[in-house]
Amino acid sequence: MAAPGQGRAHLRVWEHGGVGPTLRFSSRYGRWLTVAAGLAGVVAVASIAATDGLTAALRALPVTGLVVLLLWAAFWRPEVEVSDGGVTVRNVWRTTVIPWPTYRDADVRFALRVETTDGAVEAWAPPRSSGSGRWLTRRGPATPALPTDDDRVDGTAEDALRAIVDRHAALDRAGHLDRAEAAVASGAVHVARTWHARLLGATLVLLAASVLVLTT
Repeated sequence: MAAPGQGRAHLRVWEHGGVGPTLRFSSRYGRWLTVAAGLAGVVAVASIAATDGLTAALRALPVTGLVVLLLWAAFWRPEVEVSDGGVTVRNVWRTTVIPWPTYRDADVRFALRVETTDGAVEAWAPPRSSGSGRWLTRRGPATPALPTDDDRVDGTAEDALRAIVDRHAALDRAGHLDRAEAAVASGAVHVARTWHARLLGATLVLLAASVLVLTT
């Protein structure tokens, strides 16, 4: 959804009701991996408590917590959101919001890559499909069909690319991007990047605690 202060050109899609659903692309495999890691961590700490006592289990918590946190940050949280307001790329340490007026192009290389007026943004999730390194055509029906309602999609980087290209084209045809260049030139619309401060802080705390436990 559009954030306050991003410019009238970016908000025009909402004034006209929009042209499509909000789709969030992520990896189901990554989510299952995170759940499995969390369960394994609980089992490991419980096993240590049963065999070596509560003190040993408490000493194992920082390391276990750090591993689970990093797996959650790397495989559960990342996603690519495609909406009428733009593209939001949430990676491990940072989220980038790309309003449509700042969008320039997208393709799939080693990962999904979105070109903007402020440089390229690569997406950690969703994963690239096997046997396909680039999107070779941007025409024709999507296979499989993308959802027509707001939804989380367990898709590939190519699926997310298709959604991005199709949505941008639909907004352009509907006239929502007529003043995009002027909005970008005036600075009313821009790419916004936000660091995940709480995640960084929690990681540093657990890392320090883990080092302390392992060296004492």
